[in-house]
Amino acid sequence: MSVRIEPPRTTRPARPASRRPVSPSVPTSEDFAPAPSPDGRRVAFLSDRAGTPGVWVCEVDGGPPVALPVGDEPVLALSWSSDGQWLACVVAPGGAPRTELWVLRPDGTRRRQVAGFGRRSATLAGWLPGGALMAVTETDEHGQALLVDAATGHRRVLAPGELLTLLDVTPDAGVALLRRGPRNARWLELLDVATGVRRRLLPDTGRGSTDQGWFGPDGTSVLARTDAYSELAALVRVDLTRPEQPPTRLAGRPDAELEHVTPSADGQRGALLWNTYGGRSELSLLDFTNGVQRAVTAPGEVLGDAVFAADGDLLCLTAQGPVQPREVWLVDPSTGAPRPLRPDTVPRADDAGVAPQLVDLRARDGLPLSGWLYRPAGPGPWPTAISLHGGPEAQERPGYNPLFQALVAQGVAVFAPNVRGSSGFGRSFVAADNLAGRYGAIADVAACADFLVDAGVARPGQLGCLGRSYGGYLVLAVLVNFPGLFAAGVAECGISDFRTFFAGTEPWIAAAAVSKYGDPRRDADLLRDLSPLTHIDRLDVPVLLIHGANDTNVPAGESAQVAEALAARGGAARAPGARRGGARLPDPGQRRGGPYGHHRLADPAPRRDRDRDRLRRYPAPVEVAAQGERLAADLGRWLAEVTFVDLDTDEVTARVIDSVVGWAEAQGWRVYRRAPSVLPLPPPLEQRHSVLDVACARPDGPPVVVEVDHTDRARTVQKLRAEADAGRIPIWVRWGVGRFTAPPPPVRMVTVEVTRRAGPAGRGRLHSRIGDRPAPEHSTGGGTVAPQALPIPLTDPLVDPLSGPRKGT
Repeated sequence: MSVRIEPPRTTRPARPASRRPVSPSVPTSEDFAPAPSPDGRRVAFLSDRAGTPGVWVCEVDGGPPVALPVGDEPVLALSWSSDGQWLACVVAPGGAPRTELWVLRPDGTRRRQVAGFGRRSATLAGWLPGGALMAVTETDEHGQALLVDAATGHRRVLAPGELLTLLDVTPDAGVALLRRGPRNARWLELLDVATGVRRRLLPDTGRGSTDQGWFGPDGTSVLARTDAYSELAALVRVDLTRPEQPPTRLAGRPDAELEHVTPSADGQRGALLWNTYGGRSELSLLDFTNGVQRAVTAPGEVLGDAVFAADGDLLCLTAQGPVQPREVWLVDPSTGAPRPLRPDTVPRADDAGVAPQLVDLRARDGLPLSGWLYRPAGPGPWPTAISLHGGPEAQERPGYNPLFQALVAQGVAVFAPNVRGSSGFGRSFVAADNLAGRYGAIADVAACADFLVDAGVARPGQLGCLGRSYGGYLVLAVLVNFPGLFAAGVAECGISDFRTFFAGTEPWIAAAAVSKYGDPRRDADLLRDLSPLTHIDRLDVPVLLIHGANDTNVPAGESAQVAEALAARGGAARAPGARRGGARLPDPGQRRGGPYGHHRLADPAPRRDRDRDRLRRYPAPVEVAAQGERLAADLGRWLAEVTFVDLDTDEVTARVIDSVVGWAEAQGWRVYRRAPSVLPLPPPLEQRHSVLDVACARPDGPPVVVEVDHTDRARTVQKLRAEADAGRIPIWVRWGVGRFTAPPPPVRMVTVEVTRRAGPAGRGRLHSRIGDRPAPEHSTGGGTVAPQALPIPLTDPLVDPLSGPRKGT
């Protein structure tokens, strides 16, 4: 395993903050995500000074900031149009992972939504030069790259696709730059918008990921941040006029990873944010015309959100530190001198907080690890909390964390490690927890506990762990894999069972996570053993479970099923009830009234042998079968009302799928078309997955998946049985003139009978369904006709998914 090489050290104190800290007992607002006007005279930014993060605008030369009316939902990102006429806001309704794109005038008027409608999630790549066109990505079961006009709302789809993000578009909108692929294995593609032809930009090295890219100023080159050619991410240029040439390295360091690059609007310079060992930021400006790079004084320990004004004479960014809340800073590119946007920031007390120390240690297998240690005043050892970050491709950095400061003020030491899988330490380290490497990541947490006790930091018997998202998973995993090591745990919106996570999360999240966690079908045994719920009988300490009711990344059921399993063992569990919002641990003294619903506190009973079926989130197989019967019958009644006349085969299939979607939406479920299936395609396409016609996420039970077919297809039965094995309720809708063959359990069949006739030349057979009519007298007499079963073929010819019929495999 290769990690960054530095001289041995034991501790390194944090660099003194450039601003004085606020006492953790005093609620502190934060300003972040600046968006300068094109002329550089004003800066819009996000601030939580009014509670929920909203949009404020401030004159660069002074004056109080003014709030814009953007509603009550939290705003996550902000951008000013290149013509100065619009602001674009990425909004998270209810604090959930799904996002919407809204626009408004800089004076707060004409506010409206332009993307992210329904169940789609929208992200903004940027604005095309000189106008109101935005480059946007929308994602539901699949992604699509599109251009959206802020003034008219007109939308132009450039390309659909799985695991797709639009990064940039040439000024004439003739060529688009796309990012494709799953986590830690992404690549760039060029799209000819007129022809739809795509080509991969960089050759596949089999290593690393390319996450950021944009077109050079003349459109004949692409600049990209990538670690495909080096252990630490660097900046490269690709000459589009000479595609046979390897990329040219423009900027890279042996002691720091390139975190992000922000180009100026004219493409002549870039602001480079470097992530040095442990997570401190360094800033440099690179002149693309001559290759000269010069360092700029960093106004905080951790920098982000860098953006140039359109004229290039102003650089804005966010700076923070352990005792420095996030603030917006302005940098003059000509001198490199930084200054705060708000010079009226409240003065801060000398005794406001603790600067952490960067500590090195070794994993149980010898892998170098590091983390940030916050020590209380006075001699140790102390009660200690290990805080585990999310991701896992994230990093614990010396940023502003009022929770850490509040714990330290109460005499609790905090250690925030970067276990294997964390970003910022090179591509090998970030991939070290992939698949079975996750056992090592769990053991890394135990190694941190051993280190803290041996170093005299942690008081034996008073060591706890806490974490959010993937960190919440690690909390549960280390508690069940190393019983007796911790006294308590706090797991916030953590995965407890990979099977139910893959079945319940957003389809695109599941597809992107396979490269990191494993395939839910191929790696089912591995994922079962890595799931904390599998070993919940080993949990022997109290655990606080926190989850947001609106969380569709890690569904709230992941925490609920842990509490239910512990209650089944005789432990105490209480649930104050679910409220709106994505999950987040509230900070002490925080002014926000934001929701943090679905909290459960569970105390485990003494270990005992129990029937493992009692630990399942979903009902027992008999009840699931009964649910399948009821749902299939209800869908059958719904489809009985469908009528049409003279539709061809594809049109009927589309009409039935639309009706299935309508039925599911009427139940209040989240509905996805062409959702990824757990079943991979047959060779030679086994690296790609089949798709489902309709997939439904239900808040009160297992997901429902529906396939619609005109003919008997063995592939469909195989796919639906695989979905049943993954915990979903499978329904097969078959339409035709009759003589339908029932599939094997647990697949349920719903039939739609039609009549058919020969159509005009070129249309083939036409199908009709005109509703139920009274049977003629001669057909109502006694007697029955035994149905004749047609055998389902053992093989099903595979059609090339890139050029085949509308129906997916």
